[in-house]
Amino acid sequence: MSDQHQPTPGAAIRSLAYTAQIGDEEAALGVAAVLGGIAGPKAKLAGPAGESIRPGLNLLVAGADAPWWNRAQDLLLDPALAMQQACREMSSALDPERLDVLQYGRFEYSNTDRIVEAVKGDSCLEQEYLRPHFSALRHPTFALHNPDPADFPKLVAEVLDNAALIIYPDGQLFAEVAHPRPAKKWASVAAQIAAMVSGTDHVYTPVGKQGPGRIATARGTLLMTCTRDQLCQALGSDDQALQQILQNSIMLDCPSPEGSKPLPVDYLREGYKMFYLGVQKVLETRRAGGGIGWDANAYANMELLHGFELEIQQWVAQLADRLKPFFRHALKLPYQLLWAFALVTGYRESHDWVLPFAMHVTSETLKRQAALLTDLMEAAEKTDYEHARTVMLRKLNEKPRMFRDLLRSYSVQRRDIHEPVLQSLVDDGLVRLRNDGLLELSSYGKQLVA
Repeated sequence: MSDQHQPTPGAAIRSLAYTAQIGDEEAALGVAAVLGGIAGPKAKLAGPAGESIRPGLNLLVAGADAPWWNRAQDLLLDPALAMQQACREMSSALDPERLDVLQYGRFEYSNTDRIVEAVKGDSCLEQEYLRPHFSALRHPTFALHNPDPADFPKLVAEVLDNAALIIYPDGQLFAEVAHPRPAKKWASVAAQIAAMVSGTDHVYTPVGKQGPGRIATARGTLLMTCTRDQLCQALGSDDQALQQILQNSIMLDCPSPEGSKPLPVDYLREGYKMFYLGVQKVLETRRAGGGIGWDANAYANMELLHGFELEIQQWVAQLADRLKPFFRHALKLPYQLLWAFALVTGYRESHDWVLPFAMHVTSETLKRQAALLTDLMEAAEKTDYEHARTVMLRKLNEKPRMFRDLLRSYSVQRRDIHEPVLQSLVDDGLVRLRNDGLLELSSYGKQLVA
């Protein structure tokens, strides 16, 4: 994937990047993750053949110990979480029994009259709900921030349209599930999130009256910050749910910020306002029962984009086999970015930056993810190898053993696994072979185990 130069992004992206002191690529991915995560199941981008491409992307950032990324999270999430809190407060002000009668009772009034009657006495509610938003009134939540694992199923059941933006700001999910003895509640949460990011049908218990159709597709978008060690543990885990989450996510690190040219305060505020208005537009459309939809053909040269897709396919084909499962959704990324960028482009701002910058971010993100995964996998292999050496030293410290007896002391008794470990210990002078065929620790090996 060739990328000759970095295009200049729109004002919303530049403002977020400069304010948080992160790269334009990280800001762009954060915008796409948040907007796509709260957009709901009806949001879409029409692709080259008119197919529907969902905008939400799962984003895992190895930056829990980076104050600049934590600052970026606040900037990205504050507007949506503040609007959600206002929705919850308005919903809690309604009498649920009265709302139930109005929604499911005899149609004695028009929809508008029934809504006004339900919220009479509250001018804010009266102004907000002059059309039938019953689903949004009953389910004011669209984002789950650091959800309690004990209550996770109940929290998901309360989410509007069975589609949640799930936010874990500290990587605790990975730390708990990758633990040698994970708590059942955390393992259950990981399994549910894995099902949601994959779009899994499930039977749900509706709130209020409901027809016979009780099967819904639960969807979720995950935005999580973790440390490199936590991400490394997750990659090395045998937990199928964690692997499913990782293979459906964009992963990147968050390097220390570089100095950037100062931007005027008015420009920063105008740019952040564009992002805020994008969040507001997405939520208003979703709560009205719809979803933001764009046609990629309106913002992109489809021949150029098709050629870029071919470059991505060729690049993925050249990856190591162990990396390929983590790039199965690579071809969706430029479209998901296009959807978000079109949403945060101001009225007086040209859309000319949208496609070049989406292609640039896609190219850089995929390369950075490949480098990060390679680095972490090699680190995990080294950790596993050192652990295997330590375990073997402890076994031989108990008593000298024949190699066959040493193999039998393991639950997995494969010679091809344990013989290279033993050979490395012998080469390093930590283990020696006695004349009687027994393996024992050398004096140096005993010092290390002691």
